[in-house]
Amino acid sequence: MADQILLPFDIWTNRAHCIMLQKQDIISVNCLEKILTGLGKLEKLFEEGDFALDPEKEDVHINVENFVTEDQGVDAGGRMHIGRSRNDQTACDMRLFLRSSCLKLFFAVKNLGFALRCRQKKTLRALCLDSHTTSLQWSHPGDTGSAHTYRDFAETSNGLHLHFP
Repeated sequence: MADQILLPFDIWTNRAHCIMLQKQDIISVNCLEKILTGLGKLEKLFEEGDFALDPEKEDVHINVENFVTEDQGVDAGGRMHIGRSRNDQTACDMRLFLRSSCLKLFFAVKNLGFALRCRQKKTLRALCLDSHTTSLQWSHPGDTGSAHTYRDFAETSNGLHLHFP
């Protein structure tokens, strides 16, 4: 089921939404505790590979709600999505999924750049003979470009939280 990839993010958004519901006195502390307990169990099962979405239950949101309902009772499971549309749930889950994917990609590219830079330094040292170092110094245009790229990645990562709040 395609929604399987959204499950961790749906758990996260359900936690946040239910905490908000309790802070607004819409659900009780006891109800919140039950919901969070059910979501915690679901998260653990998913991380261990012991939970898969049931295609009969339509989508990730209904699967999560049904799990909490079966685990913690109708009162808890039935109150999870008060004041929340399916569109809102999907938009929140997708935003968190895309944020996570962008961060993973960014850091993978950053690590690749670092690995290439390290490899470049090792290769340069191996190629530099005492009489032939002039064109292979760190001011060489090919190296300067990679140094600038790596610098830009480092600067971007420092302010990454501004782009992905």
